[in-house]
Amino acid sequence: MKIVLTGAGGQLGQQWQQWAASQSEVTLWAYSSAQLDITKPDTFDEVLGRHDVPDVWVNCAAYTQVDDAETETARAMLVNGDAPGWIAQWCVEHACLLVHYSTDYVFSGSTEDQASYPEGYPEEAPTNPVNAYGQSKLAGEQAIQSTGILASSKSLLLRVAWLCSPHGRNFVTTMARLATQRPKVRVVDDQTGAPAFCDDVVTQTLALLHAQASGIIHLGSAGQGTWADVANAVFGQARTRGLAHPALTLHQIPTSDYPTPATRPHFSKLSTEKFTAFTGLYPPDWRDSLSRCLADPTLWSTIKS
Repeated sequence: MKIVLTGAGGQLGQQWQQWAASQSEVTLWAYSSAQLDITKPDTFDEVLGRHDVPDVWVNCAAYTQVDDAETETARAMLVNGDAPGWIAQWCVEHACLLVHYSTDYVFSGSTEDQASYPEGYPEEAPTNPVNAYGQSKLAGEQAIQSTGILASSKSLLLRVAWLCSPHGRNFVTTMARLATQRPKVRVVDDQTGAPAFCDDVVTQTLALLHAQASGIIHLGSAGQGTWADVANAVFGQARTRGLAHPALTLHQIPTSDYPTPATRPHFSKLSTEKFTAFTGLYPPDWRDSLSRCLADPTLWSTIKS
């Protein structure tokens, strides 16, 4: 299988490269944003013409600064909203399958939605983003669909929530760092979801490719928890390793006590029933995947350095 990967420098892009390194029958051409700028479609043929046409284009490139998107709306919309459509059009013209990652932020995350979908948002739930980042990601989904690639069964549009890994900038690595530095850490306890881990996301994506699935599908973990629940587990591991601040205390607070420029969804759980229907596989519980993430020595060696 021949794969083009964009967004190679991000945590999900790094996970794809780690997987590909162990696959003798896979050729992966990985491009950072500097090497292939997805906002410049006129360069696609020039850059990608240096090698064979890929079987799959995996797009991990995205504008992910949720708060900054409130003031950098045009940039967020260009990267997240316009560029996915240009990638999809290239894939249509070159008979290439597209894998694109979207987000739970396309939904409102309201308490009303939580009551309607207590086990998590299904793929067909009405979208209603509450911030500029979510609006830009929804625009990207719509741009992809406008090319007809979803209808032709040549695309996987995969939504994930609370993406984490042992590397990069994410909630788990941030909490691990704070656990070693601060005696008191405030974390919201009224936002509910389930963190998705990059290794699980890549494994689940590959399972869908193997099943020849297509369309909009949710990935992630089983179970639900709050950000405070995740932080508490991270702090526990920091204490076990003797790395925690001696006075480390978790202070659980409501979202109203932690104002941010961008509104955050109250409810971010995504249902993975459709994924299971396609693959016959059940995602691991988020606690199990978090334990595996926290057992990765690279996470803690980075913190200590």
